[in-house]
Amino acid sequence: MKKRMVKIVSIGVLSLLLVSCGKNKSFDQSMQKTKEAIIEEKFEQAEAFVEMALESKPKDPTAKNYQSQIKFYNEAMVFKKKKEINNTMVKLDNVIEIKDGSEKMVEYAKKEKAEVSSQKEDPKKEEVKETKDKALWNDTKRNSLRDFMANFSVTMDQSYKEYSQTNDVDLYGVGLPSAVLSGNWTMAINNQPVSIVWSETGEGTATHQLVAVYSDADTQPYLKKHVYFFMIENEIPKVYVTQQNQGNEENYLHFNLTENAELKNGFSSIVNGK
Repeated sequence: MKKRMVKIVSIGVLSLLLVSCGKNKSFDQSMQKTKEAIIEEKFEQAEAFVEMALESKPKDPTAKNYQSQIKFYNEAMVFKKKKEINNTMVKLDNVIEIKDGSEKMVEYAKKEKAEVSSQKEDPKKEEVKETKDKALWNDTKRNSLRDFMANFSVTMDQSYKEYSQTNDVDLYGVGLPSAVLSGNWTMAINNQPVSIVWSETGEGTATHQLVAVYSDADTQPYLKKHVYFFMIENEIPKVYVTQQNQGNEENYLHFNLTENAELKNGFSSIVNGK
């Protein structure tokens, strides 16, 4: 909100100053104010003034270069505060690589590069990233499963959609997976109740960790709907399927291991990084 107010006030003041000026004079004065703000290291004001200049001459290459440099520099400073050194360096390089722009912005960018070049990424962030990369389940594997299921849909001539703990599929009036995760229904394997949890890594103390859900329920006719639970069970990838269409006294939702070899082997290969 503070940044926005700075821009609004700056633009308002400049509008009053330039109200009686022609387009070229307005442009020249806006660019002069931009340069002065840069020298004073008031980059939010500089951004506002260069926007005013571009209103007078939208295609002016120098003004556009100034605007890009200021934008990249501000983004670099945001990354610097987060101690994301690599991203900071990329944005500073973007400032430096722009030709026919502000030499002062290039000077600032080079100074910042010298300051942060010897720094390292936040060790805690590196540790978290390394942990995620080595996990049994992660975003890369999740994306691989999406690609696999897209091809599997074509092979089976069915349309499988992805669901999650915040996005249920409706299986004959039961919302999955939330009905099972919340305990309203109990997942049963071979008639035995099991407790499951949603997992982003496939790792933890729980025996049955649900990492993905796919279903064709939206497009298949009655009694032909499938819901697949992709689970990691004691570090072993397994795919369970249910087609249950009615309730029972135990309030169990019965699942069986899929008999589809392509599905079973595909998920296993993804989890194992093959």
